[in-house]
Amino acid sequence: FTSKDEKRSNARKLYIQAAGIYKANQNFINAATAFQRAADMSAANKSDIDVADDLSNVIVMQLKCDNFDAA
Repeated sequence: FTSKDEKRSNARKLYIQAAGIYKANQNFINAATAFQRAADMSAANKSDIDVADDLSNVIVMQLKCDNFDAA
């Protein structure tokens, strides 16, 4: 890791942590936003697997938001 890579990796971890807190509070739109920012950090670090994982979580959160609003 370079210094920038390490900072982005740490930022990604914090975004994922924030997303988990938002998700626990059923704030799915903010969880989706946090996962999107995590994906941005993953993309900057050229980690395709993490990008795919983060973006799949964005989709899940958006679907939960849609389902939550429909209820």
